[in-house]
Amino acid sequence: MTLRLAATSLLCTFVSLAASAEVPLADGAALEQIADGFKFTEGPAADAQGNVYFTDQPNNHIHRWDAKTGEVSLWMKSSGRSNGLFVGPDGMLWACADEKNELWKIDPETKQRTIVVGRTDGKLLNGPNDLWVSPTGVAFFTDPYFRRPYWDRGKQEQKSRDLYRVDRDGNVSRVDNDLKQPNGIVGTADGKTLYVADPGRRVVFAYDVSDDGTLSNRRQFCKAGSDGMTLDSAGNLYVTGKPGVTVIGPDGESLGVIAVPQGWTANVCFGGTEGKTLFITASKAVYTIKMKVAGAGRATAETVSSNTPKASSDNTASSDKIKVEGETYPPILPANDPDRFGRNIQRTMSLLAESTPEHRNTVRILYYGQSITAQDWTDLVTAELKSRFPHANIVAEDRSIGGFSSQYLIRTAEHDVESFRPDLIIFHVYGSHVEYENLIKLYRSRTAAEVLIQNDHANTWPRKFKNGKDGPLDWPHMMNEIFLPKYAKQYQCGFVDVRGGWVSYMEEYGLEPPALLKDGVHLNKHGEWLMAQLVSRYLVHRPELEQGDQGSVTTFILGEDVEVEGSKVMLTFSGDRVDLIPVEPNPGLAKQLRVLVDGKSPSQFQELYAFTRPSSTHDRIWPAVMRVEHDAPLVVEDWQLEVFDVKSNDDFRFRVSGSVTGNDGEGHSRKKFTSNSGRVVIEPQDWVFARSAKLSKKNLSDGWVVRWKAIPQFVDTYTPPSPQNFDPTLDNATTIADGLPNGEHTLELIAEGGEQPIRAIRIYDPPLKAGAGN
Repeated sequence: MTLRLAATSLLCTFVSLAASAEVPLADGAALEQIADGFKFTEGPAADAQGNVYFTDQPNNHIHRWDAKTGEVSLWMKSSGRSNGLFVGPDGMLWACADEKNELWKIDPETKQRTIVVGRTDGKLLNGPNDLWVSPTGVAFFTDPYFRRPYWDRGKQEQKSRDLYRVDRDGNVSRVDNDLKQPNGIVGTADGKTLYVADPGRRVVFAYDVSDDGTLSNRRQFCKAGSDGMTLDSAGNLYVTGKPGVTVIGPDGESLGVIAVPQGWTANVCFGGTEGKTLFITASKAVYTIKMKVAGAGRATAETVSSNTPKASSDNTASSDKIKVEGETYPPILPANDPDRFGRNIQRTMSLLAESTPEHRNTVRILYYGQSITAQDWTDLVTAELKSRFPHANIVAEDRSIGGFSSQYLIRTAEHDVESFRPDLIIFHVYGSHVEYENLIKLYRSRTAAEVLIQNDHANTWPRKFKNGKDGPLDWPHMMNEIFLPKYAKQYQCGFVDVRGGWVSYMEEYGLEPPALLKDGVHLNKHGEWLMAQLVSRYLVHRPELEQGDQGSVTTFILGEDVEVEGSKVMLTFSGDRVDLIPVEPNPGLAKQLRVLVDGKSPSQFQELYAFTRPSSTHDRIWPAVMRVEHDAPLVVEDWQLEVFDVKSNDDFRFRVSGSVTGNDGEGHSRKKFTSNSGRVVIEPQDWVFARSAKLSKKNLSDGWVVRWKAIPQFVDTYTPPSPQNFDPTLDNATTIADGLPNGEHTLELIAEGGEQPIRAIRIYDPPLKAGAGN
């Protein structure tokens, strides 16, 4: 598609007015084509500054007209085949994204998409067409049915073609099912009256709207079918179709027609810096014409700000500051390069953004690192995600260990990471770049999780050289500017430039590093807020981004991707983890499934057993032993280690025992220990007591007990959830094997006493084979 910009004033023969004195055109107004070369334009919507967004649905694009420069630019490439648009009172761009029959909200700054409505009553919508959002934030949208060539869905699933309401909590309800083919929709500036066009009946209906969005008193406003519609401040309604834009007065009578030289005029809105430019989308082109009146309820920056849910302004402080938990902070600066946001984390962001009330995707987020990552900013990030994606089932956990740089964390990660089964790992640690890379390799070889790494915040001003960066032999420069970006690129991780954003923030507001710190390194409340802001803005949904080789998560649907042969299902796959997703419980289902991998029960794979992180030292929450290993096959059991004969914090004896194995030998802290059974191996360098006591000045004493478990990461016999434990909005997935040798395997599921109780099999395939270097 070649987009052609034009500024052509069309002759008055294109403005045909039945009663021209009554149509509020500006003096000397002429229709002006501002761009063409599209396939079919639709959905114009103006923001608070008068800029207008509009769609080209066949090309799957959203374009933007700049109110100040008059330029039209491609704003979003993959728009979900958006049709109607509307800028709500919170400044968000709402979109009828009918590629998957959804209603979206798009953040104009980050282009983050959130699915507001997906399925309704468990069924696909017909295809949301147009919408309007009231001043109180209640949305209404029309759902006709126009078969699209890009759909791979079947026939219409909804019984009728209706008008819907979305309340401020995201609850969806059908508010009028007595419509033939609803289309255009618009409301008055006070939010008290709603107009809905039903071209199937060639009627525009009006409704009264209560404060909570309840509709009443439906009546015929005028005899006119319409595609999109808008209102002006004088109460005139602008309807579209052939031969252009018809202006209807408040009494329902036609004032005249603004003729448009295209086969179809699809939609219309008011925009421009004064709100008096009528913006018209018509087939392959877009037009403007100057008016005497502004659009109804023209948004301003002030009204948008007053309706935007965000931290409150402090009346005693500068109006551009943000108040958080009683503290007032200057706002974060816009990013210099927002295009980098969202890269290499789109599987996670898609799960979040595509969650709906009817289908809540579970997203598991692991924060990992040392004391900086153990601070409360991670809670702020999680809370922000839960607020932005209220329908997702977000499970977040912080397993960071303060004081454990990469040299130590590489030992504990064996117990911490894989067992959480993360979808996303958010990671920051100091220390050796070699062990840092080994940690990334561990994540990439043991999980299919996406990884988001952060560089350091600036606890001192970076050394500046002629190139404007840290010095070439300066370790912070080497780690933050060379090694970490290199690892992010090599292992296809997301990369948050915390350091750059931190320094820019201090420079902009004249802050010194201590202003954001509590002890020279760790973050104070202001610093925690800033860290959360810098990380959160990276977490955006951008489906147009290509996915690299970050490992795969593939869901195989029974009956479509996998054949069911009698009571048996067989699947050959490549990966290290298998989840089963059940059907909704019913009496005809098998009560159990026997699980075989490569012809064996999963319990026969030693790789599917794991140790938990050992319990703490005598004086702090550090694990007493960084890593426990084994030389012999494990069984599921509880372990404990008792310290005795303590001569110093690094010179003591101990005895170990397992709940199944029993007493399993004694050892000395300064020698490698292998238990009698071979089920416990401890290296001397993995003891933490001496390092811990050096900091706390508290010595180890006889009788201290350390505990851990050998746990199963498998299921030999799968039991589907009972009706009481089945949540129809979730996948209800069960992991039946996690930690298989990463390669090709054959899965067999044998139903016992009924039909297959699962509907899908999900396979996780890490991108690195164990021990791979790249």
